[in-house]
Amino acid sequence: MVDLFLNRVLVENNTDQDELNTEREIVGILENRILMLFFASSECENCQEFLPVLNDFFKRLKDPAYIEYPKLLALVYISLDKSEAQQERFLNELHKKVLFLAFEDPYRNELKAMFKVKSVPTVVVLRPDGSVLSPNAVQDICSYGTDCFRDWQESAEVIERSFMLNEDFDNLNMRSATDPVRRLKQGRGETKGEGVSSYCRQASVLVPVNMVDLFVDRVLLKNNKEQDELDTEREIVMRLQNRILMLFFASAACERCQQFTPTISNFFKRLTDEFYVDRAAQLVLVYISLDQTEEEQESFLKELPKRCLFLAYEDPYRRSELQAMFNVEELPTVVVLRPDCSILIPNAAEEILCLGPDCYRNWQEAAEIIDRNFLINEDFEVKSMCSWSDPMRRLKYRFVHASGREEREKGRRVQWVHEGAERRDAGDA
Repeated sequence: MVDLFLNRVLVENNTDQDELNTEREIVGILENRILMLFFASSECENCQEFLPVLNDFFKRLKDPAYIEYPKLLALVYISLDKSEAQQERFLNELHKKVLFLAFEDPYRNELKAMFKVKSVPTVVVLRPDGSVLSPNAVQDICSYGTDCFRDWQESAEVIERSFMLNEDFDNLNMRSATDPVRRLKQGRGETKGEGVSSYCRQASVLVPVNMVDLFVDRVLLKNNKEQDELDTEREIVMRLQNRILMLFFASAACERCQQFTPTISNFFKRLTDEFYVDRAAQLVLVYISLDQTEEEQESFLKELPKRCLFLAYEDPYRRSELQAMFNVEELPTVVVLRPDCSILIPNAAEEILCLGPDCYRNWQEAAEIIDRNFLINEDFEVKSMCSWSDPMRRLKYRFVHASGREEREKGRRVQWVHEGAERRDAGDA
């Protein structure tokens, strides 16, 4: 790999366009890396369409926001532009950690001939020993996103124990040198059921490989009076990372959704309210509205917990992509996702009705999220009392006022189970 650019000058795509012109600098940035050679031209329409996809792909494998040690990948842009001004315009759109050859360096054309580049865009992927791993990875990057890098990593036998996606930070005890590759495959459903990443979205959008990817570049709203927006990547990462996520697909026009809403609201409250749990940091509820009008969505949101999130009515992502991505065919549907975005339960509505908060413990174990500080407050006497009347007040709240609600829930559960049995019998007939 290093020999490919020895005695050449590589330039960093930053403001100062720093040059790597010594053997030591080139060895330091290329040795033991998987190398991507990106052949493109600013005049090529396909290159312009592919550029945002490549930038996002490279960002997720190089930025500390996504991985802890971004040491295994390098990207070199090989310009096939006809003028230096065209090359500069294209570089302005590229990620700042990309390297490139100066326009006046004729070696660009030698590389084109060396790797038999006949069309653009072309992404040649090389192993650390310089052998070709993929002659053109454009289609793989568009279809599989960062998943394809894991295949390259395994094929190139470049394994680094410190290379992990951030969703794996909670479990740093590796069993073997290949463990990161094995564990990262879980998001693709190869070891833990079918993951969301097996779905390919349209229009060259990257397939989500973790919870944060699912809503990156989207605006999530809080269900409070101000309807505060989570519109930055950092806010979404802080809110969703390392959580179990419930996607609640429903509509105000659906009678069964109306009947189920008090149950899921109480379920979420009992797992996130400080009255019931010590630390409410492992569960997120996102309402995916399938309403016909914005007024219907607003009326339904009033019945949902204030801590839940939702997508704006005008965002087509909720209906055109999410509904299809998770094969939602009936309402209500509660899709439960692990932190790696693989599907834990395709529809947990009936389970929530029958088991209540107890089913969350099964999800927690299945998702391998274990936090000793997250406990149901069954023994609430350990909490400090606010006054001498506090025990009576809390007992009254817990048992007397809750009794009517619990009876109503019990009735709804029985009705729900009977209706489910009737539907199944009708289907068998």
